[in-house]
Amino acid sequence: MKIGEFIKINNTTKDTLRHYIDIGLLIPKKNGAQYDFDDGCRADFQEIQRLKNMGFKLNEIKNIFFYMKLGKLTGYREDELYKEIFNRKNKELEEHIQKYREYKCMIEEEIDDLSKVQSTKRNTVGVNLNILQLLACHKCKGKLKLKNGEIEDNKIINGCLQCECGQSYSIEEGILKGNKIIEREKKEYEWYDISKYILNTEDDYLEEIMKSIEWSLRIKEQKGIDFTGKVLMDLGVGSGFSLRCLYDKLQDDTVYFAVDHFMEDHRNLKKVLEKAHVEKNIVLMCMDFEEIPLKNNCVDSIIDGFGSSNYAFENKEFLLRKINKVIKESTDLFGLYNIFKKFDTNTEIKAEVRDNFILNKVKEELNSLGYTISNEHIGECLTKGGKYDDYFLESENMYFYSCYGKRE
Repeated sequence: MKIGEFIKINNTTKDTLRHYIDIGLLIPKKNGAQYDFDDGCRADFQEIQRLKNMGFKLNEIKNIFFYMKLGKLTGYREDELYKEIFNRKNKELEEHIQKYREYKCMIEEEIDDLSKVQSTKRNTVGVNLNILQLLACHKCKGKLKLKNGEIEDNKIINGCLQCECGQSYSIEEGILKGNKIIEREKKEYEWYDISKYILNTEDDYLEEIMKSIEWSLRIKEQKGIDFTGKVLMDLGVGSGFSLRCLYDKLQDDTVYFAVDHFMEDHRNLKKVLEKAHVEKNIVLMCMDFEEIPLKNNCVDSIIDGFGSSNYAFENKEFLLRKINKVIKESTDLFGLYNIFKKFDTNTEIKAEVRDNFILNKVKEELNSLGYTISNEHIGECLTKGGKYDDYFLESENMYFYSCYGKRE
């Protein structure tokens, strides 16, 4: 019978059959380019499934098939040989069971210990009163005054910041909001559950993200960059990958502005921050990048961890240009960008924004903004992202470009 009929009768897949053929477990007759499966192939397939259900690995099944087909033993000797094989497998499984019992006991102890851990204090997430001096109307740069403020632990939880020009910004549940925010549907932000994201993302993709972040952290240490008394801005904070990695390195007097225009992202990140044991001065800003209410020349360091790249999917202008006024002349930049080696004819990247995904063009933008790139890291090419990172095709060879730059 042909492969399609064999697949249907045996409830299997073409990939499974081809793998069995490649490793010599199935040996169908081949007519030209097509395989022909006979009753012997079907019996072999059923025996493979039976042995797999007992816990045998494919290489072990292959050895059993050698005994079956090459040994040609008498019934007595054949039975003795099979008895030896199954006894050996039974002993191996008993050892595994005992080992897994030990693993299970250790895991249960760990779960029990974790269940006993309770945070002595739940952090209050809000706009700290001492950072009001850094805020200013994004239109006229006028001073912002608090109206109807609800304050807890020296932080504004709810209220309104108003400028004399009429511009206003609301603070809701500790999140500073602009006028241009986006509310995602639940199905669109489920990946901000880190466990779901990790389980549904390719290992190579996650490994490259991890390498890029670790590289940036090493550069920070090598250059002796100290965040004491500094103002940091995280562009497109999303689920807070960068913030999570930098959290322990922030000082009590460090101000960290986390900017994104997706409200649900901020709500999820707020829950994470509320459960943190050490409280940091983090301000969640939900707004368009053009609305950021900061004074000119007040930001010391930029964390651009995919912020510019995510923005570039829908916008032609390079994101760092839009916030240039609020950045100091001597600013550190930690950048992480999506770069394409080429664009497929079926690419999802619009023609008008592709420059923002080309390495030389990104470097030109950074240089034109005054950043001198002293350190850079280029990751391995990726062909798949996963359920939540399906913005590129296998043929496009996307990779991550990390860099450290400074304006003097």
